[in-house]
Amino acid sequence: MTTFTAKFIDQEWEVPVESGRYHMIVGEFCPYAQRPQIARQLLGLDKHISISFVDDVPSDIGLIFSQPEQVTGAKSLRDIYHLTDPTYKGPYTIPILIDKTDNRIVCKESADMLRLFTTDFSDLHQEDAPVLFSQETASLIDNDIKDINNNFQSLMYKLAFLDKQTDYDTYSKEFFTFLDQKEHLLGQRPFLLGDNLSEVDIHFFTPLVRWDIAGRDLLLLNQKALEDYPNIFSWAKTLYNDFNLKTLTNPQSIKNNYYLGKFGRAVRHHTIVPTGPNMVKWEK
Repeated sequence: MTTFTAKFIDQEWEVPVESGRYHMIVGEFCPYAQRPQIARQLLGLDKHISISFVDDVPSDIGLIFSQPEQVTGAKSLRDIYHLTDPTYKGPYTIPILIDKTDNRIVCKESADMLRLFTTDFSDLHQEDAPVLFSQETASLIDNDIKDINNNFQSLMYKLAFLDKQTDYDTYSKEFFTFLDQKEHLLGQRPFLLGDNLSEVDIHFFTPLVRWDIAGRDLLLLNQKALEDYPNIFSWAKTLYNDFNLKTLTNPQSIKNNYYLGKFGRAVRHHTIVPTGPNMVKWEK
């Protein structure tokens, strides 16, 4: 039987890969949680791993559920963390993967969960599942993921908490320089690593769509729009339409969290959520 190493802070233990044993908890607004959620759908793991969702906007105690969570009965994400370790003090983040046999968290890092789904869970992949990770390209994949995290996603969120114009000018320039580089790259190949979809594309898609829906205006990253990058936009629409990521992309959830959550509170003084953008432009 195939097993994988469950991890929670400094604890590790072996658990089996079994259909129906594991349950994901995500938020539709979260770019990190969407990473393994995409793999779950593309690889056919949605037939084997159940899922539930936290509310869009955190409460005073963090992320909560509008109804008791379907597997654990918990009212908040914090409650689920405490089922694994009652002494845990946070942070209480998504995504998490829990073992239904004891409600313990076996993975709480999005990149690790994505890799877990693409590798250790391969016995449960559907027959036509794309190969999102291979050992032959492992170093390329890991380097590109690090580049996306450091020079795109992290930069976008830093801008919510700046109060110096010079810092804003520096970070926004780096942000758009990164997009310029990817625009050139995607003019030469259909996907970020070449001819086939990989984990790298997933890592880029999840923050990119959130920049277009909310981050561009809210975080003042409006020097250019997604439409100003035709190669990137064409690539993104391929994922959105041909790989059906539209079913995993909820613009209203994203706006609710970004405008009414910590980013909105950091840069705005009211609780209005805009009606746009119009997602028709994403359709092919």
